[in-house]
Amino acid sequence: MEWLEHAPGFVACLVGPDLVFAHANDAYKRLVGREDLVGLPFDVALPDVAAQGVLPLLKSALATGERLIQSARPVRLASFGGGTQLRYVDFVAQPIPHLEGGGGLLILGSDVTMETVSQRDLQFSLTHDVLTGLPNHALFRDRLEHMLRRAARAQRPLQVAALQLDLFKRVNALVGHEGGERILREIAARIERAAGPDATVARDSGDKFLLLLEGDLQPNAAARIQDVVRAVAEPFEHAEHAIYVTCCVGGAAFP
Repeated sequence: MEWLEHAPGFVACLVGPDLVFAHANDAYKRLVGREDLVGLPFDVALPDVAAQGVLPLLKSALATGERLIQSARPVRLASFGGGTQLRYVDFVAQPIPHLEGGGGLLILGSDVTMETVSQRDLQFSLTHDVLTGLPNHALFRDRLEHMLRRAARAQRPLQVAALQLDLFKRVNALVGHEGGERILREIAARIERAAGPDATVARDSGDKFLLLLEGDLQPNAAARIQDVVRAVAEPFEHAEHAIYVTCCVGGAAFP
């Protein structure tokens, strides 16, 4: 088993129908947050991992003799410092049918958390505003084009509104950069609440927001937009002072 210790990534060997650890290299032990694995069945050594659906997959691979391949599988693992952390792992469980003790599995893999999270963050940042979490202009335009085609086919009404905050640069200068970002996040949340879960809200740029209402929502669009304007105008608390922000709105309807 010495060669397994120097294998790239994490490695473990499980034997018998109970999948008892015969070996686990240091990388595997660091990953799962436990040192004393050898001699313990998988579900005893790592009960939290087993409960996340991993154990049935391993037992199925052992029973069928078919290689198990998992890519970027999310698993919540214990850490040596206490607590748990969500990790993403690639791994292969290769059945070893003629291993003494009733066969076994050789598990080889790598922790791909950083790559997976970075890729997801990148994908999110391409379609969403990082500060508020709202769809950005590109995603809003994509949804608008899709809804316009659908509205034209079904002759369903569609309403678009653009909201610009009044004199927000002055507000930003008054409360500072961090204060301005906090107010923008709260404004985004207020607009979403006032517009309702069936409306699309996006941040177009620094102090501009977009609103899209389709179908049955369109006849009530004016009332929804007034709700949004009133929600934005509610005071914000900053350093024991009330800060007021207003906005102007322009809209267009289809057909």
